[in-house]
Amino acid sequence: LKTLTGATPLHGAALQGNIDCIRLLLVKHADPRVEDEDGTTPMELAKDDASRTLLHDAVIDADSKRDAVDSNTDE
Repeated sequence: LKTLTGATPLHGAALQGNIDCIRLLLVKHADPRVEDEDGTTPMELAKDDASRTLLHDAVIDADSKRDAVDSNTDE
């Protein structure tokens, strides 16, 4: 689900600083790395430190899972 500008609900929650919504979207597998048409990620839009930290940790987790899958397919 994206807006005409490529923003996702996670972008909106980050912009509003809605921690509960950010957590819910991440639990439901929202991609914290997705960029809108301007190349902006939810973490870059985060209104406060708590939102930024939560999204930063989610990006690190998503990247580590991707790297684990990539290393398993290289064998």
